Amino acid sequence: MDKLTLSVKIVGSFIHLCLRWQTSKLRILPLREKFIMERMQSYIRFISFSLLTFFACYYIAAAQQGAQSKQKPSAQSSQTEDEIQETIEFRVTNIILPVSVLDNKNRFVPGLKKSDFIVLEDDRKQEIIDFQERSNLPLDVAILLDTSSSIKSKFNFEKDTALHFLQTILNRSKDRALIATFSSEVKIEQDYTNDVAALSSAVRRAEAGGYTKLYSAVYQISRQRMGQGRDHRGVMIIVSDGADTASTHTLTQAIDMAQRQQVMIYCITTESPEFEKDNPPVRSSPVKALYRLSEDTGGKVFYSSNLLELEQSFAQIREDLRNQYLLVYEPSNHNYDGRFRRIEVKLTAEVDKKNLQVRTRRGYRAANSSEG
Repeated sequence: MDKLTLSVKIVGSFIHLCLRWQTSKLRILPLREKFIMERMQSYIRFISFSLLTFFACYYIAAAQQGAQSKQKPSAQSSQTEDEIQETIEFRVTNIILPVSVLDNKNRFVPGLKKSDFIVLEDDRKQEIIDFQERSNLPLDVAILLDTSSSIKSKFNFEKDTALHFLQTILNRSKDRALIATFSSEVKIEQDYTNDVAALSSAVRRAEAGGYTKLYSAVYQISRQRMGQGRDHRGVMIIVSDGADTASTHTLTQAIDMAQRQQVMIYCITTESPEFEKDNPPVRSSPVKALYRLSEDTGGKVFYSSNLLELEQSFAQIREDLRNQYLLVYEPSNHNYDGRFRRIEVKLTAEVDKKNLQVRTRRGYRAANSSEG
């Protein structure tokens, strides 16, 4: 029952009672008093009618105001959604490229300007809309250890590699890292922390056994744990032989997710000369997957079989991660059809005479902003 109906019933009951009381009095009163009482009945009817009119007008006005107030939040909500959508579309359609420029000794080359770079997408020149030279970047590092049965004979090397990376690369004052393992399942052994002791303990207690979900590990960790630190550089270090036997995601899906989260992937493969003396490392099928993961995200693959090689690999990774140029462009091709687009970053002729090497991700899949 609404408020207006209730008010009408209350006023109506009041009038009914008053009139019944007055009518009963009229039967026993003299003529003069009857006249007075009839006048009182008229006043009661007038007052009652005024009350009814007042209540009706009040609740009609209140109902109209309520309807307007409901419409206003809806308009504000719609405006907010539009603003959010514009923000989302901006983030999706603008491509961010972390770029490393190295000399012939693999040292970072500082001091370059926006005009020194040329960005090509499918061989078409793109306009660079933002440019930064960034150094001493804080890092979010995800270390993924292959704990499948296929690496049991090399598992101690994997652990030593991860431990050495933590001691060599991680800056406890501004970096943080997590340890994840993958075999028949993907498991986070230690979430983000700058506590090297806790991270090292997670590495040491890992055990090998099961199948290999390499692609699913890259996909899940990229989606769930990377891109959380707004001012941190997202880096993934994978220590594996590269063989995938049980993933529910494809290699392409893993690369797409890493690219969306702006993750650079470095792979340290256990397929080194020490382990495969009769067959020097070539781009076999598993190793090809590691190359795709690394090169498509701007990273690199390293073969390391001893501490000296590890030290050299980590020195280059450290140089890459701490110093980078950040280039941003909006693709001139606005048709997001899901196809792969090849990216190439070059230096202008004058700068390129110094025989510098430029490294960034090789491309991206032009997915619509509505796609997950």
